[in-house]
Amino acid sequence: MANGSLENWLHPSTSINEPETIRNLDFFQRVNVANDVAHALEFLHHHCVPSIIHCDLKPNNILLDEEMVGHISDFGLAKILSADMLNYSTNQSNSLGLRGTIAVKVLNLLNHGASRSFLIECEALKNIRHRNIVKVLTAISGIDYQGNDFKALVYEFMENGTLEDWLHPSVHMNEPETKRNMNFFQRVNVAIDVAHALEYLHHRCGTSTIHCDLKPSNILLDQEMVGHLSDFGLTKFLSVDGFSYPGNQSSSLGIRGTIGYAPPEYGMGRELSTKGDVYSYGILLLEMFIGKRPTDERFKEGLNLHNFVKADLPKQMIKIVDPTLFQERVRQGNILDITLSGNSLGNRELFWCLNSVLEIGLACSAESPSERMDMSNVVTKLCSIRDKLRPPQLHCVVRT
Repeated sequence: MANGSLENWLHPSTSINEPETIRNLDFFQRVNVANDVAHALEFLHHHCVPSIIHCDLKPNNILLDEEMVGHISDFGLAKILSADMLNYSTNQSNSLGLRGTIAVKVLNLLNHGASRSFLIECEALKNIRHRNIVKVLTAISGIDYQGNDFKALVYEFMENGTLEDWLHPSVHMNEPETKRNMNFFQRVNVAIDVAHALEYLHHRCGTSTIHCDLKPSNILLDQEMVGHLSDFGLTKFLSVDGFSYPGNQSSSLGIRGTIGYAPPEYGMGRELSTKGDVYSYGILLLEMFIGKRPTDERFKEGLNLHNFVKADLPKQMIKIVDPTLFQERVRQGNILDITLSGNSLGNRELFWCLNSVLEIGLACSAESPSERMDMSNVVTKLCSIRDKLRPPQLHCVVRT
């Protein structure tokens, strides 16, 4: 869109080259844009079959064209309302009935590479069957009411949102922040769920698959807090010799992954590999138990999340671990005891488990790919840790 986002006009950045006066919207323009957005929402709610909830309306997601007409964008969090029976007509004139609550991801085709990402995700998910990978119910490709291309993926609805929501609760959420706290055992379980998904993709998926964009916002949690890996728009497939399919080279969307989670070798133009996913997993694991994003403002001038954790293990571990994991018994201002929330084992065993988890995170996020763990070993070690956290009659079973 020629005039960028509404955010740029309401709150001009001092770094913008144009004089700030150019970025001022007059009263009439603001009324027009407000009316444009209202029309779009009214269509989504009442004229779109089925009804769609945008779920992330904000100035950044309102784009302005050359004539200052407002357009809603970014449907990544959009939801289709529950209905007794939802029907989509495909290009083959078949009809697919969907029951219950579902989630829809509508691609913003104005973004560079969005159509390619849609095709990659469809290809990646069509043959994948695993309890820790989000299930795609159908893909939709057609024309919207304005005659523009429309592409969407329909998923199982995940009641507990993303792991990002739980690790870093937004102050704007309606629920009290305490509801969004995950205890130690829950975090270990989700870490194992994600490890199972990656181990399946790397070793037991027929064609070895690299996710390429592992991060908390791409981990969805169902009603029972089971983790599901999602968003396969940057996925790569490996040939038998371990290299990316030649046909996939043209699908590159620039540097793969997200800043902070992408491995350092990708920034140097190295070949994609499963070890890149392992690095992202290591950063994710550290974030889950430290409570800090890899892009935290304190990580600069050579300091990163990996080095931050490594410097304080094991003796100073309690200083860096997410404080919401601990419960303190205090008497007359003195800390008498510190325990990990959600567990009843002795402190010695619990702190050993926590240290072991962080050691795995460090091993996975090693700078050199050759020094990183394999996801099969990660699953084995994390399951061993979990077995120490629960009654001995329960054992870790490999999920397929």
